[in-house]
Amino acid sequence: MLQKLANVMKHILYDQWAWDHVSVIE
Repeated sequence: MLQKLANVMKHILYDQWAWDHVSVIE
């Protein structure tokens, strides 16, 4: 259960990082 939650949090952080990069590129 905790492992799944950690994966979800990591996914959210990666998505945020990706969006930040997209904003910089555009």
